[in-house]
Amino acid sequence: MASTRILKALEPFKQDITLLGNLTHNWGRVLLDGPGDHGRCSASYLTGVHVRKTMVDIKAGVSCDQIVANQIGSQTRFPSLEVGLEDARQAGDCDSGYSCAYTNNLAWKSDTQPLPPTLDPRMMFERLFGPGLALSPEARARQGRYRRSILDFVTGDTKKLQSDLGPTDKRKLDEYLSSIREVERQIAKAEKDNAQIDPHMEKPYGVPADFAEHFKLMSDMITIALQADMTRVVTFLVTREGTSRAYRELGISDGHIRSRITSASRNSSRKWSRSTRITCSSLRLGWRSSRQSKRATIHCSTTQ
Repeated sequence: MASTRILKALEPFKQDITLLGNLTHNWGRVLLDGPGDHGRCSASYLTGVHVRKTMVDIKAGVSCDQIVANQIGSQTRFPSLEVGLEDARQAGDCDSGYSCAYTNNLAWKSDTQPLPPTLDPRMMFERLFGPGLALSPEARARQGRYRRSILDFVTGDTKKLQSDLGPTDKRKLDEYLSSIREVERQIAKAEKDNAQIDPHMEKPYGVPADFAEHFKLMSDMITIALQADMTRVVTFLVTREGTSRAYRELGISDGHIRSRITSASRNSSRKWSRSTRITCSSLRLGWRSSRQSKRATIHCSTTQ
C-alpha cells in the first residue's frame, strides 16, 4: 500500500485492507455532453457507462455492487444496503441538465432503476432490526402475515393497470412490482430465519444535526448488519457529488472544496490541506465506528 499522506495513517492495518486503484472512467468525462461533471461522475462510478444527459428518461447501467448482489444476495436477508448522509432527491435538475437521480445514487439495479440511499438512522434501524420492541416468534409471524396481505393487495391492484399503460409507464410499473417481490423475499427470509437481531443500541430518533454523530450511527448499523450476516453488499454515499456542505467542525466554513482545487490556483496548497483534513476526518469517523476496532486510533498528517 502506497505511503501517501492519507494512506500512511492506515499502514498498521494494511493487512486488513484491499486498496483498489486505476478506477478512472473515461465514460465519466465530458465526451461532447458539455457541463455536468458531478452528475456524470456519480452515475458512472459503479456502472462504468456514459449516462444519458436528461432529467426525465434517465439511463445509466447496472452498478457493480448489484452484479455482486445478484450473485450472493439470496444468501442474506438483504441482498444489498444503500446508505447515505445527504440529499436523496430523485427528480429535478441537480447539475447542468443531469437528473438528481444521477447525482444522488451510487447503486443501480437496472439501467433505469437507481436504488436511493437510506438517510434517516431511525428508518434504517427499523428496516434492519424492526420497531425496537422485543417480539415473540408468534408475534413476528403475525406481523409477517399482515405485511404479506398488504403486498398481495397492492400487487393485485397494480397488475390491473398494466393493460392501460404505455411502454414507459409499463417499465416503471415493472420496476415497482420488482421492488414488491424483493420485499416479499425479505419477509420470507426473515420468517425462515425466525431470528431477531439485538443491535445493542437504542433506536435513533431521526437525523442528527451533528454530521459526525450521523456518520457514526449509520456506520455502526452497517457494521452490525455485516457482522450479523444480514447483508454482504453495502454502498455508502457519505457526501454527494457537488455537495455544498461546510465542515465547520474542522474549521472549514466554505463548502465544495475538492472540486475547486486546481494546481494553478494561488491557494491550491491551502485547499489541498483542507481536502486532506476532510478525508482524514472521514477516515477517523469510519474507523471508530467499526466495533472490532474500537481501540484503534487514526492519525493523519495534513502537511505537504
